[in-house]
Amino acid sequence: MLAQKNANKKSLGNTLMNLLLKENKKTNLDPQTSSLVRLVDNMNITQEKKDKIKSLTLQYINSDDILEKNKSINELKKIQ
Repeated sequence: MLAQKNANKKSLGNTLMNLLLKENKKTNLDPQTSSLVRLVDNMNITQEKKDKIKSLTLQYINSDDILEKNKSINELKKIQ
């Protein structure tokens, strides 16, 4: 039963990559972003942590606001 529930749960990391790939149709996908997603996917941590790392890192990359960048960095430091 638990395995069935987990199978139905959609991974945010895959959703994130799908969104990035959809965006790729309009523009070229940044190779660093693709490398980041692959690198985090290969880490030996839970999927939830992977998704959070990807999300916070992309927030950091895409933000021009220093406060937003610092917030992302501080949240990343908390993940262990």
